[in-house]
Amino acid sequence: MLNNREWAILIWGVGILSILMVRREIRSNIVELLRTLIKPQILIPLFGMTGYVVLEVWPGYKAWLWRREFTKDTIIWFVISALALFFRFDQASEQPRFFRRRVLAAFSITVFLEFFTNLFVLNLIAELLLQPFLVLLALLAAMAESDDRLRILRRPLNGLLVVIGLSLFIFSVRQLFLGWSQLDKPAIALQAALPIWLTIGLLPYIYLLSLYANYQSAFNAIDAHTKNRRARLRAKLALVTRLHIKTRDSYAFGGWPWLERIVSATNFWAARRVVADFQKSRREKEREVAEEQSGSDATPAQTRLTPKADGSIVVSSSRR
Repeated sequence: MLNNREWAILIWGVGILSILMVRREIRSNIVELLRTLIKPQILIPLFGMTGYVVLEVWPGYKAWLWRREFTKDTIIWFVISALALFFRFDQASEQPRFFRRRVLAAFSITVFLEFFTNLFVLNLIAELLLQPFLVLLALLAAMAESDDRLRILRRPLNGLLVVIGLSLFIFSVRQLFLGWSQLDKPAIALQAALPIWLTIGLLPYIYLLSLYANYQSAFNAIDAHTKNRRARLRAKLALVTRLHIKTRDSYAFGGWPWLERIVSATNFWAARRVVADFQKSRREKEREVAEEQSGSDATPAQTRLTPKADGSIVVSSSRR
């Protein structure tokens, strides 16, 4: 059953959505969004993720990590965390150490504090007043961080958010202390661990989804580059047998001259050498970027003033 905080969020969400639906252009945008979501390219992997989560919960249930009373928490986790990972699966190929950061984030102190402050909630009226106030404060704080004209508001807004967060934390500590003898402590521990193991368990699916999307994009590029079926098949086999499950390499493959070279390869082994050259080129570029970044961080910049004949001064900077 929903607690007062969840009811407050639901009431405000439905109310705001109802007000927005009055405007015709917003209704059309929502309809267009729904049409996008029901496309097979999104709907099929989304249903696949739903089935994957069910299969993930089943061994958790058998191992006494999941209980039937955790159904609501599992649905909330799916809507907030799982869908966020699903719609950002491309970041798994774009960002280095994406999965390592997701695992570390699952164990972060922020996740613990969020769970702990949601363990005990205020009455419904207080939550209805608190939630929009917190949203407004967060928006103002974000605006102050991005706009120098609002710089003077950064400290008081962030301070107020910290005070509210500490107040909710202290309230939860007090409620925990007062009701310690009546609490189901094993259930609370399992409830705290629920989003951690669900998130970590979902990462292999996100990885495979990202890998599939990368290869599909690369295959489409190969198909568009040549009409020769043998060249297409040879290029795709070379790509898969050489890159295997490397998501970042499969994501980056394409463009000139690699597509031209791989479809023009005379045989399978020549096509694999093209992929090997592509990987070598990527590693060299990554090494150059890393060296440039380390060099720019390690050496201080020197400013040079050069007078010109017309009396002006040219300002240039260099690094040792």
